[in-house]
Amino acid sequence: MKKYKSLDQWFKKTDLHAPQSGEIEVAEWFKGKYQINALLGYGHTSMVFRAIDTHLERLVALKIWLDTGWDFDSSILLKEGKLLANAHHSNIVKVYDFGIESLLQKG
Repeated sequence: MKKYKSLDQWFKKTDLHAPQSGEIEVAEWFKGKYQINALLGYGHTSMVFRAIDTHLERLVALKIWLDTGWDFDSSILLKEGKLLANAHHSNIVKVYDFGIESLLQKG
């Protein structure tokens, strides 16, 4: 298992265009509520991590949008969160939380 101190360190040492294999562990606590354990998948706009909700002590999928300089309007992300939170189907993930925070320092 590859271990990193922070998500920023993982981003700097990982080529997202190369195939990912094996588990990763990020010791950083995301907003004090989630401990990121492994990358599950990624695309052009977001990444999904296996994480632990430390308050409720449960396994969750944590979707993090990538800041790729596309100047995303955060209201679009909130709209997606609200739509998914109100959807009830066995093939649609449940949304338990939503937040906006810049993960990486620009520069």
